[in-house]
Formats: sequence, structure tokens, C-alpha cells
Amino acid sequence: GCPYTATDTITINPLPVASITGQTGYCFGANLNLHATSGNYSYDWRYSLDSYVSTQGTSSILNSITPATGNYSYEIIITDNVTGCKDTSNPFQIFVDSIPATPIITPVGPITICQNLTPYVLTAVLGSGYTYHWSTLSTTDTIQVMTTGNYSVTVSTLHGCTATDTIHVTVNPTPNVLINGDTVYCEHETLNLNTINDPNYSFQWSGPNGFSSIIDPITISNLALINGGTYIVTVTAISTGCTATGSINVVINPVPTVPIVAAFTGPYPGSNPAPNPLCVGQLFTLKIIYPSILQAGVNYVWNTGQSGTPIPASNSQSYFVVATFPL
Repeated sequence: GCPYTATDTITINPLPVASITGQTGYCFGANLNLHATSGNYSYDWRYSLDSYVSTQGTSSILNSITPATGNYSYEIIITDNVTGCKDTSNPFQIFVDSIPATPIITPVGPITICQNLTPYVLTAVLGSGYTYHWSTLSTTDTIQVMTTGNYSVTVSTLHGCTATDTIHVTVNPTPNVLINGDTVYCEHETLNLNTINDPNYSFQWSGPNGFSSIIDPITISNLALINGGTYIVTVTAISTGCTATGSINVVINPVPTVPIVAAFTGPYPGSNPAPNPLCVGQLFTLKIIYPSILQAGVNYVWNTGQSGTPIPASNSQSYFVVATFPL
């Protein structure tokens, strides 16, 4: 009937707190970057779409390659190495995005073009769901270029997965075409026109009356009215094939008919053919008698400074009239 008392000590150890931190979005093929609660623990990582599979027994997953494209849950079970107590973290969701196909800039390079007032168009199209970032800072799928250089485009998915393509564009200058020469001539004169005086260029001239030449400068002697009109030259840089065109309009004026003059007496403007010689101080009139109708556009100027016909005269001297088409 003697009582007996026994005493024992029970220790209740605290549970470790399991948690996961790290990057939630990845591109396919990238390394995972997940971290669990650190301490004197052992680790059991698990992930799956449907079930959990142990993957790595360390506090971090840094070098494991991401799984295929999709959504995944990761959990960590940590065990206190002293007490053996365990805890399981809440699921940590990650998303693995696909890498976009490498964009192809079209036209396919390298590209050599000639300088033009119209910009050259480069296009990189992968379809919807992507953003575009060009080296020109443009964010559309198409850019316009006018200068030599490297042009690159980076295509990004919604989660930042990227692919890049680069193209080199060479823009060669076009010839600077300036036609030199007179633009107004008289019949029977010689036309002379020229442009770039450089053996590194080739030339193709065309003009009125079927004119054609590959020589610069061009010369046409004994001009006729049919030689008037527009002369066009296409200049080509031999090394690059870049071309430019210039034009000039040439006017050919007819040579006036040689006028015939005669003297007349009587009240101005005179109607009687003057005798030869006339008396000193006798008034007379000078007239152009041929052509009978003066040519339109022709200026008739006498050596006395007078113009037109008839003109009064009284001095004893030589008289002549010059017929001129104004240039």
C-alpha cells in the first residue's frame, strides 16, 4: 500500500517554418532561382503538374534547368536536423514561357541600297502576342531606314522571353546631277550641255528628234528648230549602280529674215520712193519693205537707236536695221 511517484520530462520542439522565395517567371531553358528557409535543415524539393517529385536536397535551386513551358507548383519540406520536426511550405507557383522564334528581318540582309528620298522599309513579323524593340527605338514591327548601319530587333513575349535578329544596311549615295549649259539658242548655233565630269560615272542622254548619246558632254552643231525641247540625262555610279536623273529645257529660236529697207519722201510716213541723192536737209522716211509683214516676236532696231518701222530721218549717213529674236 506504499505510494510510488514517477517523473518524466517531455520536450515539445517548435516546428520549422518552411517558405519559398524567388523568381516566378522564366523563359524555357533558363536556370531556376528558388530559395527555401535557411538553417540547420535538410530539404526535400518537390514540383509537378499533378504530383510531387523530389528534386534537390539543398536550400536553393539555382542551376536546375526549367521544365517545359507551362505553369508549375514547387513545395519544400524542411526537416530540423536536431529535432526531426518537419514543415511543408505553401505551393510556390512559377510560369515557364517559350522562347520566341528568331525574328527574320526582311528583306534578308546584308542589304545594299541607293540613297533615295523614299525611306527603305525593314520588317520583322512573328505574329500577335509579341512586342518589338528596334535599335532605332521603334516599337513597331516595321521601320524605315535611310542611313548605313546595323539594325537589330528584339522580339519579346508577355513574360519577357526574347529573341533577336540583326541586319546590316549599306546606303550608297546617288549621283548629284546638275546640267550645265545655255538654255536658249538661235538656229545654226551649237548646243553644249554637260553634267558630272567624272570617269567613275556612265551617262545616258536623250532628247528631242530622237537624240541619244552615252557621251558627256553632248554637242549638237547647226541647230534646227526641231532640236528644241527637254534633254534628259541619267547618270550611273559605276561602282554601286546607283542612278540619278536630271533634265533641262532648251529653246531654239529661229533666225529672223534679213530685212530690206528703202527711203521714201513726202509727208511722214512717206509714200514716194526717194531719189538718190537727196538734198541736204531734206526730210525722208525709212521703211522696212521686206518682209512685208514683220515677224512676230522680232525686235527691229536701227543704228540710230530708233526701233520699228517706219522711222523719220534727215541726216546724210549710213542707215541699217538689226532684226533680233530676244533670248
